[in-house]
Amino acid sequence: MKGILGYLAALFGLVLFSCPGVGWAQLPTEGLGLTQALDYAFAHNPEWAAEEAKVRQAEALIEAAGGWAAPKVKLQQAISPVQTRNGPQDQVLSFSQKVPFPGQNDLKVKRAKALYQAALFHKALKKRELIQKIKSTYFDLWLFEKLPDLLAESQEAVEKLADIRSIESQKNQNLLTSIFETQAAIGESAFALAQIRDEQVDAQAEFDRLLGRTGGAPIRSVQAPNMAVFVGETAGLIQRTLANHPKLKELVAKEQAAAYAAELAGNLAGEPDLEWGINYIKIGPSSNGAKDSGKDAYNLSLAMSLPWGNQTLGAKQAGAVAGAEVALSSRAAFEHTIHEQVSRHYNHVINAGRLVELFEQKVLPPARRAEQINRQIYGGGQSRLSLSIRSKAQLLNLEIKALKAKANYLKSQAALEAWTGPLDQTP
Repeated sequence: MKGILGYLAALFGLVLFSCPGVGWAQLPTEGLGLTQALDYAFAHNPEWAAEEAKVRQAEALIEAAGGWAAPKVKLQQAISPVQTRNGPQDQVLSFSQKVPFPGQNDLKVKRAKALYQAALFHKALKKRELIQKIKSTYFDLWLFEKLPDLLAESQEAVEKLADIRSIESQKNQNLLTSIFETQAAIGESAFALAQIRDEQVDAQAEFDRLLGRTGGAPIRSVQAPNMAVFVGETAGLIQRTLANHPKLKELVAKEQAAAYAAELAGNLAGEPDLEWGINYIKIGPSSNGAKDSGKDAYNLSLAMSLPWGNQTLGAKQAGAVAGAEVALSSRAAFEHTIHEQVSRHYNHVINAGRLVELFEQKVLPPARRAEQINRQIYGGGQSRLSLSIRSKAQLLNLEIKALKAKANYLKSQAALEAWTGPLDQTP
């Protein structure tokens, strides 16, 4: 019996993991790693699946671009036989094929290949953007899972301080101002705690969306991120971005495609379209009642379009030329954007890193030592107890700010990497 139950449980688990609607069961909700999250997202995120489908679509259009138009078969049946030299004609069966002017299909294929390359680069761009969003939300979750405990502890310390000062105020009226300030701190701490919990819920929901999770328990904790320091300077990062940014490569590919489209439009406006055909003509009975002549006819036909002076084709050519100019200008404009954005995000990372270093090396160490000393001597009287609790509350506030500074530093790095690609880092 136990064996049967075990088999059924295993079968149910297999079905559960294979169903796309419950893919959330494959991820741990405690101690989730960043690499796990990224791998899961690229397997389940529907927006990423759409990008992959767009690439397949663009690839399929390459073969379609080089093909000829579908041949045409036409059958004509005369209501009244038409008298010809060989006798009355009553049926015509024809087969015709449109032939592109030499070189036109080559341009179509080149344009399709350029658009396929643009789709590949666009996919690479979306990959960078998805990684940046996942990293940013991951760092938020890491921050939010630690902040509530610190805020709750800070609020508890401030509430104790308020009680002590209420007792002391009965002996010293000068403490009334401090009491009011303490009560205000209680309100601010409670408000911050409620706000952080709301932001935590929002981050969990956004994280599920980015990963492509459709249900299940929220991600409650993630692994501590790597606090490595990146190596680089502005000029080098800008040149690196100009060389490898997928959006810029996409614009270059679109520029090439637009140039091919302009050349093709010019050819279509100046070159005729040809269409050749094979015709089979059945000779019917003569008009005087004689038998069939017995002479079926075959002939070849060649038709040619006359594009010269066609306003529609001329307008398409002008539009294609303008499109090529737009593509060129778009690429040049994005190069300016790269200079601006890389410089901006680089400075954000530098400033965020300085803030982390300030807290870790100059602010927190003396504050922690002072809080330890105050805890050791707090038993000497109510005034010292008040001092100890106040220093504890201040230390917790600094710990919270230091944690936020670390999260901001990590998110700034992720934003810079979205432009430059993976950064060189040192432990």
